[in-house]
Parts: sequence; structure tokens; C-alpha cells
Amino acid sequence: MTATAVIDSPDARALMRSVGVPLHFGPVDRRLFGMLHEPASGGDARERVLLCPPFGQEAVRLHRFFRVLAERLSRQGALVLRFDYFGTGDSEGSDADGDYGGWMADVDAAQAVLQERGPVVPVLWAGAGLGATIAMSAAARVAAPPARLVVWEPVIDGRAYLASLRERHVETLEASYSLWDPSWRRALTRRPDAFTAEAVGFAVPVPLREAIHAIEPDGVGRDLPCDIDVVADPENAPVRAWAARLGGRVRQVTPLANDFEWTAEELRGAALVPTAALKTLLSLCAT
Repeated sequence: MTATAVIDSPDARALMRSVGVPLHFGPVDRRLFGMLHEPASGGDARERVLLCPPFGQEAVRLHRFFRVLAERLSRQGALVLRFDYFGTGDSEGSDADGDYGGWMADVDAAQAVLQERGPVVPVLWAGAGLGATIAMSAAARVAAPPARLVVWEPVIDGRAYLASLRERHVETLEASYSLWDPSWRRALTRRPDAFTAEAVGFAVPVPLREAIHAIEPDGVGRDLPCDIDVVADPENAPVRAWAARLGGRVRQVTPLANDFEWTAEELRGAALVPTAALKTLLSLCAT
């Protein structure tokens, strides 16, 4: 068999469709980068899925996970778009340009890409971490909201989230230097403004920090126009309580042990694509 025949085989064409096609989209002054994964079968999509990444180091750590999730969904007949917000990943801008409102607009632009492709089938958004919160905020504001949302460990308390980023930033500094400075820990405890401009290698500009700081459990998901599925660690009592308060909008809360290193700069023995998480998200995105 010749190399051309191998490349032209049905299996090879299906693989190429599932791996994804790079594309740029969005306004001229806010160009975004995405990967569009077409149904591996080559037929019409049975659903369209938009993957909304988390923030900073979390997005780096979940990049491989989202790629595998997109490829698996493609093989199950879905049209999937994963993308980078403005100022992140391969989209234009720098991390100093990050702003919450702009990222909600980026979700809307990504939604438009999915809407203009293929027959009219349901659109589902799936987000992780801060990306889940952004997706919920955007869903309440876009002209064409999704049919359903899947949110994995959403950020519902901005102040607590920022505090955890500060702590992980100092932990990363300590792990990265053979002669670390004990003043880092003192500053973390005594100065609320210390280590707020950067989170594990990523800038946290003031407008973004203020927007995250304003996130409160009573406000997250309050104006949702669609049903959601919540994925949370059984030990994450605040998220489970928040989901209970949303009432009928929540179809189900799926427990998933949080053994994933969301903010680690290095793998540190953790799985790049944890099997339990992949199976859980695949199941929820395909129903």
C-alpha cells in the first residue's frame, strides 16, 4: 500500500477530522485562535460542543485534557470547538490584556463559529474552573444561549479563588528556587496586596482581579437561561451548596474526586488526562 493510500484511507480521514482544524475568528481588533474538531464520521453533527478553558496555569494543565475530550467527542459524532481567550494561548494579545467582560464576549464569538457550521443541532458549553464561571456569565448575556451547560469545579467565590492563587504562587516560588526567601511567606500572611499581580507565571491585571474579586456564590448562575450539569469534588461543600440553591436549573451534581493538579507548573506524578474525569465529562457532554 502506498503512503498516499494510507493518508487517503477512511480511518486516516476520520483521524484528521477528529484531531482538529486550526482557525482564527472574532473581531479584527480581537482575533482569537481555536481548533475545530469535525465529526470523525464525516457526516452531520449530532450536537455542537464549545469548550471553555480555565485561567492561567490551570488552562495549561487542562490543555491536553480538552484536546483529548474534543477528539473523543468528535469520534462520537459531535462538532467541537476549543479556543483561547484574547490574551491567552495562541490568540492575539498578551496576558496583561485579560479581562472578564472581554472573555465573555470571546465565548459569544466562539458560539457564533459553531452556529454557522452544519445543521441546527443543540449547542452545549462545557467549562472548567474560571472558564465554567465565564461560561455561565456569558450564557446569560448572549443572543443565542446554549441548550445546556456542563460546569466542572466552577469558581463561585472570587475572593477565595484569588487567595488560593496567591498561596499556590508562593508555593511555586518555593519549589522553583533552591534558596527561597522566607519573606515570601511573611508577605503572604501580612500584606493582602502581595502576590496579586501574578499567579503562577500569568499576569492578573487589575480589571481582571477586580472582576474575579466580585464573584460571589449568590450571583453565579442566578440568571441562567438553560439547565446545567455540575461536576464537583465530593469534598467541595461550597459548590455543592451553591448548586443546591440553584434548584431546578441543575439537572444533576456529579461527584468527581479532585485528584488533578490544576495549578502545578510540572506534572509531579499526576495524570495529564485523568481517566475518571475524562469519562465523566464525555458522558455529560454526550447526553
